[in-house]
Amino acid sequence: MQKLVTFLILIITTPLAFAEELKFVSVDFPPYSFQTPSGGKGAMYEVVQEIAKRLGQSAEIDFIPWARARFKVENNKGIAIIPLARTPDREEKYTWVIHILDDPYVLVTLKNSKVDITTLTTSKNLKIGVLTGSVGDTLLKKLGFTNLEQASTDIQNVKKLKLGRIDAWATAYSCRGQYKKEADLDLNEVRTGAELTIVHEYLGASKSLDQTVVKKWQNEFNKMKKDGSYLAIMKKYNQKPLP
Repeated sequence: MQKLVTFLILIITTPLAFAEELKFVSVDFPPYSFQTPSGGKGAMYEVVQEIAKRLGQSAEIDFIPWARARFKVENNKGIAIIPLARTPDREEKYTWVIHILDDPYVLVTLKNSKVDITTLTTSKNLKIGVLTGSVGDTLLKKLGFTNLEQASTDIQNVKKLKLGRIDAWATAYSCRGQYKKEADLDLNEVRTGAELTIVHEYLGASKSLDQTVVKKWQNEFNKMKKDGSYLAIMKKYNQKPLP
């Protein structure tokens, strides 16, 4: 009986020992987080891996389609997701663990295309490819765009652009030249048009995530900023580091 009482006291008085360990999902979204034959890579991917290593936990990331990744985070406990742009319509759905980087969201078309994407007004009647449920998808709908072509991955959008099935593609600025291998579209083959917004990309997580876990991750991220490891990762992927 005494052993049982002692065990129960330990459970009550040492909650950190039983702290929630995150599980991770991601979509292929280079240069933030993506798969390669040798494993995952990307600016956000490496930040998450480094923090997990410092906390002594596993950070195996399950790469799945974007809509399924969000559904999994919203409907389960202890699931984290990268990348996740912080927007007003998402604010109450997630726990915002770490703000890792910012990036403009823009319209992109082929360099030799004659369509005008310099402003949102001139782009209004174009057929624009969007990632289902993405910042671009949501924002363009709010702005009154009705000729949107949804896709479950941005590789599909790039292929459609290359084949002329869409006039333009809404994406993060850093992602516009990332699909040479998958869709044979190089950076020098595209041009950038109107800026939709600046996206604030986070490591997000289930709404119910224990704040103890959040603080542990935030503390380690702050240490990365101070010791230069965060800066090194951002430079590696040509991303502007946050202050």
